[in-house]
Amino acid sequence: GQIVPWLGDRWGALPLPPLRQPQLLVGLRGRPPQYAAGISSLFVRERTGAWTFLPGGLSSPQAAWQPADNVAWIAGTQGNLLRMTDRAVTSVRSGTTGFIVAVHGAAEDDGWLVSTRPASVRHWDGTQWVDPPVAPPPVVNVGGRTYGISTGEPRTLWAVARGDFWIGYREGVVLHFDGMRWTAEELPGAGFLYTIEGNDAGELW
Repeated sequence: GQIVPWLGDRWGALPLPPLRQPQLLVGLRGRPPQYAAGISSLFVRERTGAWTFLPGGLSSPQAAWQPADNVAWIAGTQGNLLRMTDRAVTSVRSGTTGFIVAVHGAAEDDGWLVSTRPASVRHWDGTQWVDPPVAPPPVVNVGGRTYGISTGEPRTLWAVARGDFWIGYREGVVLHFDGMRWTAEELPGAGFLYTIEGNDAGELW
């Protein structure tokens, strides 16, 4: 296999390291070091262009977030998190034992993650992962029905501003935290919801 980077005017090609089931690529804004993660395997690519195996990879990497040029996160099962910089890779306690399905934030000191089995929302304050200032409700009423947040299946998370983010659930339910309170909506015709993404203009898709 190979990695196909966009070079500004054409597509290039990089050899893929010997990953077991490639899952994620973190580029630190496209400059070395770059990290590639697979099942129980993690490789780093330095300025020489060679890939080097790193011990301590995640058993099943699921999500990545890059809040700054030289900082990136990879999240996996059992609450496992790796924080990567241009100097080191460290394991960080998330405070949950769940399956982390999404991690995103508005700044280096304002990150959020959501997990399932068990359901959990955690906040990165720049030093550690802690509980959110207001716990999400265990159940919500949307579209004339009761939906169990604590038993639902979160699929995605997107932060739009500091302390302001959305969580999307598989069944098309979205949960919004504005820094003070939680609200829920059911997306019309969403069906199976895979992801939420936004832009600097505040638009969400």
